[in-house]
Amino acid sequence: MLALTILTGMLTAAGLQQTDTLISVPPGSRLVMESFRGHVTINGWDRDEMRVEGDHSRRTYFDVDRSGRTMRIRADSWGGPAEVDYEIFAPASMDIDIRGTFVSADIDGVEGEVRIYTTMGSINVRGGGSVVRAETVNGSVTVEDAIAEVVASSTNGSVTVTNVRGDITASSVSGSVWLEGIESSGVTAETTSGSVHYDGTIEDGGRYTLSTHSGSVVLAMPENVNASFGVSVFSGNLDTEFPVTVTGTRRRGAPINFTIGDGSARVELQSFSGDVELIRRRSGRRRGR
Repeated sequence: MLALTILTGMLTAAGLQQTDTLISVPPGSRLVMESFRGHVTINGWDRDEMRVEGDHSRRTYFDVDRSGRTMRIRADSWGGPAEVDYEIFAPASMDIDIRGTFVSADIDGVEGEVRIYTTMGSINVRGGGSVVRAETVNGSVTVEDAIAEVVASSTNGSVTVTNVRGDITASSVSGSVWLEGIESSGVTAETTSGSVHYDGTIEDGGRYTLSTHSGSVVLAMPENVNASFGVSVFSGNLDTEFPVTVTGTRRRGAPINFTIGDGSARVELQSFSGDVELIRRRSGRRRGR
């Protein structure tokens, strides 16, 4: 039987209404949200129920509908698009799927899949398992402390991924891409206007591509690397803390190729207007941005 409690209070001074909903959640459930405007905060907890608090105008309402193992939240409004600021407490293992227009999101303490798509708003995710996809057009994206395949992207904003174990695809058009504390055998990090920084493992057999058109590329890697490198710089220099022997032509814009160790991994580094730097990874020490 569906357990549902709704408590509503009027915040007359601000012209707002607050709705508080408590619903039982079976194991293996998924939360699906569609929101036009507002802020979404989701915190994972160890209870088999979900609490949804929403602040909204008196013309706006939202409902929580359960169909099987899918919990769906929808908002509507009389006289215009709905705007709701949500604070949600959900089972940590719950999968999260959020789609919005003018929506920003903060997700913390979750262990399930996380998928967030928004047009205008920043996204912050801490945690996540299996898959984390965080994509926005205008706003920054941050993903941290996840054991998952991560896809993080922004058209106009920075992308930051830290303390993640799993394959990573991180991209921006106008913004820097910063990856730190990474354990991965597959990384693609790219931007058009901004710098790219990677601090993490270079695993045998792995594939790593870091590229920018306008900005620097910095790769911080361990001493005991086995990788073949292809570096492309046009208006910039290759600076390395590692002893390397370059093969091939040295004309401007031509790829610079070299191998460290047995060359098991493949690393591609590219900057059209900026330097490419290879530095030694300093364990436990974070470099300032």
